[in-house]
Amino acid sequence: MSNGIGIRLDNDYLFLAVVEQNALVYLHSIAFRNPESAFQEIHSLFSSRGWYRHTVVVSLPSRHCIARKFSVEFTEHADIEQTIQYTSEQYIHTLPIESLIVDYHILERRNHHTRLLAVAAPHILIKKTLDFMASRKLEPFIVDMDLMGLFYLATMDSPVFSLPLVLFLEIQHHCFHFLILEHGILKDIRSVPVHADSFSHLSDTTEISADTFQILPDRLFLSPRNKKKLYSKITTELSRSLLGFPAIDKIYLSGNPDLISEFPFHLREKVSLSCETWDISSFLPLNKHLDASILPEYLPAIGLALKAAAGKTSFGLNFRKKDFRYRNAKEIIKKPLMLFLLLFFLFTFLLAFYSKNSYQQYQRKYEILVSKARECFERNFSGEAAPSSSYWTQISDIHLFLEECIHHPKNQQPPFADTMYIWQKASEIVSSLRQDHFFTIDYFSIDQQRLSIGGLTESDLIFDLLKVKFSSSFPAESDSFQVLVNEPLSSYPNSRLKRRYKYDLTINSLEKE
Repeated sequence: MSNGIGIRLDNDYLFLAVVEQNALVYLHSIAFRNPESAFQEIHSLFSSRGWYRHTVVVSLPSRHCIARKFSVEFTEHADIEQTIQYTSEQYIHTLPIESLIVDYHILERRNHHTRLLAVAAPHILIKKTLDFMASRKLEPFIVDMDLMGLFYLATMDSPVFSLPLVLFLEIQHHCFHFLILEHGILKDIRSVPVHADSFSHLSDTTEISADTFQILPDRLFLSPRNKKKLYSKITTELSRSLLGFPAIDKIYLSGNPDLISEFPFHLREKVSLSCETWDISSFLPLNKHLDASILPEYLPAIGLALKAAAGKTSFGLNFRKKDFRYRNAKEIIKKPLMLFLLLFFLFTFLLAFYSKNSYQQYQRKYEILVSKARECFERNFSGEAAPSSSYWTQISDIHLFLEECIHHPKNQQPPFADTMYIWQKASEIVSSLRQDHFFTIDYFSIDQQRLSIGGLTESDLIFDLLKVKFSSSFPAESDSFQVLVNEPLSSYPNSRLKRRYKYDLTINSLEKE
């Protein structure tokens, strides 16, 4: 998993989470009390830390989106994609469908039908969000809904998949959200707004409007009396929403730490349900410098960062469609492409360098072989020019000429024909011996009627065999068989080759068959 940045935009705050190498490394929140100062802080963060500005997932507030669940008679993504906008129209009555962008998440497929969670976001809301991001030179490749961040995070928590029914509850001053998962599969999702005028004792606040980026003087802090009002509304809404579900196995809390600290006591007292703050450190490694006490408020942003790191554009929601379709895909692959091209050119350069060196080495070897071939020819045909049609066929031309001399030696000097016969017979003897004995031939030379052979062998037995074979094939004096090398090896290239040998044999005359 690569790096990813999740940004959750809300009325008064921006929550930012950064995931690197599948670990949570950074959390930060920015208040919009002073817009210019907030914008500058965002720009400084990305510039100073070198974060890539295109690996960003940004979210819309859930309370400004419309979520509906329904089934369609399709199972393929292509079919659903073509009809989702118009199919959703019959379930959405608050806003004209033309002013909305609709995306979906598949809940389940059954009997050639697909159960969908369709979420509609106002066109103007998406435009404002992307314009805000662009003003800070950020280009998110996914625009999601903030509550889905909890779902993405839950998919990484293995115990959630083992529980029949889990409820995730996020509490904020202006709204509360909850989603229900059955064995890790999303079953229900809801966002309930709480208006400021429902509380009578708010300190240092202004009324919250439905504008996307309403600037507030400070965070909302509720008095104990207003907390109880909020808790009562949450409890009532939960009781109503859970009527169609069996017993909840687990309730996890997230959101504002000041609000969720007392809610477990209230929930246990009012409806006899227990809940606990969601601890993500059991499945997501955390940077040791992070303050664990603030994690509950950042959980949706962390889920968005995980989605950005995974690069899953087809998983969950993405409102970058139609007019907002992400057109800068090249920016996502620019750095990897540059790295690939750099490595490719480096590989090509090394390959060319290696090929040039190899060519030069083989050319030198070829020249040595040509020199030896010419030397052999001149030794046998003194004063004659070696046959050669081109530079690269010199050895082949000499070889063909010598073969012709072996088969038709009448116009050649007798010593040369004798040499060719010795070469032929010696090759047959060595080949027959190698069928039954293990030895190598590193040196094999015939100069007129003098034969030299050398290599590696298992034991001294090869000397006797070679001597017997050559003596029976070529007439030679007893003292003409000279052992030049017969010594053990200090290290064995092969466990069976333990000695080095070399000897000369002078042949007096030939009796050809």
